[in-house]
Parts: sequence; structure tokens; C-alpha cells
Amino acid sequence: MLDKEIKRHEEKATTDKQAHEKDMMEQKAMLDEITKKKDALASHESLTKTADDWKQKCIRAENEAAAARVPYATLESLQDDNRFMKTIVDSLDACCSTERRIDDFAKHRINDFQTMPRKSRREFIISCLERFDHRHASWLNDRFTAFVHDPNRICHDNGVLQVDRNRFLRVCDDIKQDLDQLDEDTRIAHLLL
Repeated sequence: MLDKEIKRHEEKATTDKQAHEKDMMEQKAMLDEITKKKDALASHESLTKTADDWKQKCIRAENEAAAARVPYATLESLQDDNRFMKTIVDSLDACCSTERRIDDFAKHRINDFQTMPRKSRREFIISCLERFDHRHASWLNDRFTAFVHDPNRICHDNGVLQVDRNRFLRVCDDIKQDLDQLDEDTRIAHLLL
């Protein structure tokens, strides 16, 4: 019986020892797993920090790019304003040079041209042209009508955007060319008299 007791005790000790070793191995495996998880977590935290750093760099780069676009937008706006102002200046220049050409024609042919209204000056030019070419005088009268209407819109009504600039410049050029031709024709006619 003592042998049986010893044997049973040894078996129980062996079983306990095996159970203890198994528990120790499981604990070691759990500790290894915990260590791996801690290492992975530490690595993840470092990756999170790296990702946050990259995110901040990207945000800074986007902000810098947006800030760099502002001067270009301002430049484009200034260029648009410049083109608009050039349109106004070109139109006013054409208007003034045409008025000057009308005045030059009239001052060489009318004694009191300074006191004569601009409309009367234009009517005088039409009457001079009617002596040479009645149809052309009618055409020039239409040019004068268009010319008078557009400068009022450009200069006074702030309608420079509504005026067809190319048409207006053509009208001004046509008037100046006609006045040059009429000037030549009237000088020749004056010499013949």
C-alpha cells in the first residue's frame, strides 16, 4: 500500500509537473505574444508619429502652394485691369485724334471756327464733301453719327464695354482718311479757282 501511495504520489507529481511545465510554456507564449504586441504598438506609435509628421508637411506644402497662387491671381487681375484700361485709352485716343482732325480741317476753312459748335463743324465738312461726291457725303454723315454716339458712351456714359471697340476704331480711321482725301480735294479745287 505504501508502494501504491508512493506510485500514485509520483504519478500525481509527474502530472502536476507536466501541468506546471505546460502552464509555464503557455505563460511564456503569452509573455512572448505580449512582448510582440508591445513592440508592434511601439512601432505603430512611431509610424503614427511619422504619419502625423508627413501629414503636417503636406498641409504646409498645400498652404505654401495656395500662398504662391495668390500673387499669380493678383497678377492676372492686374493684367485684366490693364487690358481694360488700354481699351479705354485707345478708344479715347482715337476719339481725340478724330476730333483734332475735324478741327484741323475746319480751322483752315472757317474764320470763326473757334466759336462754331462741333456739330456745325461736322455739318460744314459734309457740305464741303457734297460738292464733290453726294453719296460719299451721305456715307460720311453716317460715320459722323456713329462717331458722335460712341464717344458719348465711352466718355460720359461709362459704356466703354458696350461699344464695339474695333468698329469704333474703324469709324475713326474712316473719318480721318475721308478728311485727308477731302482736304486734298478742296486744296486742288481752291487752286483751280
